[in-house]
Amino acid sequence: MLKSMLKMSFNCLNEDFSNFFASSYDTDLQIKTICVHRTILEARIKQPICVIVDALQDYKQDELLPFFRWVYSDQIPDNKIFLEICKVLDLTNLKNNTLKSSMEQLFLNENSKNITIILKNNQQIKAHKRILQCRSKLFQDSFKILKPFENSIKDFTKKSLTAMQILIKYLYTGEIDHTKVNSNIVNELQDSINFYQLNERSNFQLALKFGGSMPYDEKFKSKHKQQQK
Repeated sequence: MLKSMLKMSFNCLNEDFSNFFASSYDTDLQIKTICVHRTILEARIKQPICVIVDALQDYKQDELLPFFRWVYSDQIPDNKIFLEICKVLDLTNLKNNTLKSSMEQLFLNENSKNITIILKNNQQIKAHKRILQCRSKLFQDSFKILKPFENSIKDFTKKSLTAMQILIKYLYTGEIDHTKVNSNIVNELQDSINFYQLNERSNFQLALKFGGSMPYDEKFKSKHKQQQK
């Protein structure tokens, strides 16, 4: 039963991105009157931003909203205009073009990463600022005090490079690669849950224990608590 539950694909990744869109926090692009984030839009549509903006100019705001909700949540509406927009932007096979798969590809795109996290011994790891803002309240607050020309922050947790790499990848994908996890890493990552103010703390703890992408529903959490008793 537990194994079948672990295969469920829904997790808090979609919820965090959906809330990020709804909040319009620190957006850097406006299409009609809808505020969005360039990094996320380009990652999902896989087209230059100029091409995306030009393709969407002829649509009304209420026609665009279902499309942008899909960008941030994978929710495919029963809407002809939505399908028309997807065709214009050459978006095919929507079921496989998921938020998670887009974030996995974005994580691998080193050239577009625009924030550097400086660890102990001056080790560095790069990431996309918008993804960290979306997934961690601590990063969101930390970036508020950065000056416009600053593109690095210091991590004061003294985490190892491996632990931070695992955490950052988790913020992109909602998964933890257990091939890189040992007891020391587990201890480091457990301390991260509260410090980085993750919006999905229960999900993170389960992913850390079992690996992969965890389901985030009350039925699963209740079942897991019963097993711990």
